[in-house]
Amino acid sequence: MPKFPFLLLLCFPIFPFSTGFTQPLPTFEKGKIPEDLKIDSLSCITSIRYHYFDVKNDTVLVRKLQKSDEYIYKNGKLVIVNEFDQVSDSILRVYEYDSNERIKRQLYSRKGVIHPGAIYLYDESLKSSVKNTLNDNSTIVNKRIITYNHQNMPVKIEILDSLGRLSYYYTFKYNKNSDLIEQNFINTPNGTGNFLDSSFTKGKPRFDPWSNVYEKFEYKYGKHRKPESIIQYQNSKKVKTTEYFSKKDTLIVTESDFWPGNQISTKRKITKTIGNVKIEIREFLTQGNRTDWFKSTYQNSDLYISEANCNECGKYLYRNEYEYDTSGNWIRKKRFSNDNLISITERKINYAN
Repeated sequence: MPKFPFLLLLCFPIFPFSTGFTQPLPTFEKGKIPEDLKIDSLSCITSIRYHYFDVKNDTVLVRKLQKSDEYIYKNGKLVIVNEFDQVSDSILRVYEYDSNERIKRQLYSRKGVIHPGAIYLYDESLKSSVKNTLNDNSTIVNKRIITYNHQNMPVKIEILDSLGRLSYYYTFKYNKNSDLIEQNFINTPNGTGNFLDSSFTKGKPRFDPWSNVYEKFEYKYGKHRKPESIIQYQNSKKVKTTEYFSKKDTLIVTESDFWPGNQISTKRKITKTIGNVKIEIREFLTQGNRTDWFKSTYQNSDLYISEANCNECGKYLYRNEYEYDTSGNWIRKKRFSNDNLISITERKINYAN
């Protein structure tokens, strides 16, 4: 049964509604912005290229099996991301962005030839955006259409096949606090499912379409319209509860899963923030007792302490050492674990004249 598998790539920010001004629709997919950008002003930068290396025996650099990305800017706005192959250093994919830094086109390389992979269209007047996924010959493989409400929150997502037929769709409803209260997955005769070959069926191959899924969310609110608890139902059966408790600098979130109607697992996340230090503790509970835990401490968003209760986990102390260019932006980052050098990230920054 699907649990909304195609929604993870979508970016759903909430924009305040104001009359007389049309907010641009959100980007169709999340941008590829690096988490460690840490540059005060992008207006003077034309491009940034990242290279990642693992370190063996504290000295030997090994090119990490991770794609190298290049970010190209114009007047402080991201316009292109080039994704490079980690072995050949040739371009694998290109992502182009519009003036609102929304993805507008995706290209990919095959045998040295650049092909359009997807085209994105945004129509504020119709409150909808479209993604056309393309074949090598630029014909449409499928189309995804998102329709938004006046707050630029998605209310419907439709997926059409190469012939323009509706395959399946999702619907969303919100309450007056803009919290999601209902989401549904509706399949069609042309829709998605699982193909089972003869080894599973013990006979002829069979296609099993996915069943429709109807989910509802019930909220209990506290002060300032912040949720204290959320109960999630799937096809009228309770499948999850989430409880929130906050006090000063600490937030505790407890999640319990149910199936079918019986509690099967509980997770608790405790987050404590003091200045630029954040401590996260993730606990797994059985009948109210803590069985496993993981603790992470961050400073300025960098993980610097990691510990857990498993036998081989131990405690790890991390730190970064930076080298900077004359403009004050880092160009080389060394990552240490318990004083052992484990990785190096290099980036080349080109500045506007």
